[in-house]
Amino acid sequence: MGLFGSKRDRPKAAQAEAPTAEVVRIDGDCPAWLPEAMRSVAVGEYTFLCHRCNAHPNIKWPAEGGAQASWEIHQGVHHGVGTFAGMPRHLETWEMVRTA
Repeated sequence: MGLFGSKRDRPKAAQAEAPTAEVVRIDGDCPAWLPEAMRSVAVGEYTFLCHRCNAHPNIKWPAEGGAQASWEIHQGVHHGVGTFAGMPRHLETWEMVRTA
């Protein structure tokens, strides 16, 4: 339901899209795609891997919700999909690092 009781329809393409990231808790040896230097200082914190651009952020979050929200911002700013589609680039204040 949209503002003032009007029904807001999502485009069919957006409805069919599946999640394209994995939000993970960082432990000593996982996730394997995260550089060892970051895993060693971020144990117990959270990050994500974007499968659309095969990259992860250069920062981490203390809670899963922070990583999830940041992934949603990344999807809108860089890939033009989701709740934040078309938002300005300054919303994403971290760098994305391509995985090997």
